[in-house]
Amino acid sequence: MTSHAVDPARPLITACRAIRAGTGDANVMVAAFRRATVYAERHDTAIPMRDYPAGQGLWLPVYSSLAEMARSLGRECAFFSLSGADLLDDLVPCLTRAHGRIIAVMLDPDSAHAMAFPPVRGIVPDDIAVSGGGR
Repeated sequence: MTSHAVDPARPLITACRAIRAGTGDANVMVAAFRRATVYAERHDTAIPMRDYPAGQGLWLPVYSSLAEMARSLGRECAFFSLSGADLLDDLVPCLTRAHGRIIAVMLDPDSAHAMAFPPVRGIVPDDIAVSGGGR
């Protein structure tokens, strides 16, 4: 009997592709992100973030797999992993408070299924959500 490994990120990537194609449901995508394990680059003293566009807030790049992270960065690196729910509910608020700036999340930047998770009500806790969005 042959066993086929199921990619644990598949539901999330499928939901992101559907959103990009205009056929998806944002609630399904956010729920898939919250259930998924995501990976982020780790440095000794900081979590790398991108200031893009300049001055309009920080983006935290996260990845659906270690292979996707290595592909995007062009190298393997030190990393940490956590659930999407823990990232949105705990890490993003901590980083927002520490930096005093808006922090948004970008899943699998530079991929065909890249997806932004802005810090709006319904994605992050209400106390750090910015106006202008929601699910």
